[in-house]
Amino acid sequence: MLPFVNLSKSTDKAWISGALRETLATDLRLNARLRVLPADDVDRASRELGLSDNSSLSRDQLQKLSEDLDCKDVVTGTYLVAGGHIRLTTRVLELQTGGC
Repeated sequence: MLPFVNLSKSTDKAWISGALRETLATDLRLNARLRVLPADDVDRASRELGLSDNSSLSRDQLQKLSEDLDCKDVVTGTYLVAGGHIRLTTRVLELQTGGC
């Protein structure tokens, strides 16, 4: 699971990215058919590939991430904090094709 992108760009809301990621990962781990990789492994692979903003990943970057992590899909998303509410958008990307 890739970090969630903060669309508001407000640095005081940056902590929400990690909280969303961990909460969703915990829920997904309850499904025995899914393999959820540790965030540290995904972060390491992202750094090694030079991925800084997962909101605009190229097909080539997605394929390299797939090879490095030995996985087929990745969960990513964005969030926006406004008016006391959080708007969350999640996507499951097929790493080999780049499709949702």
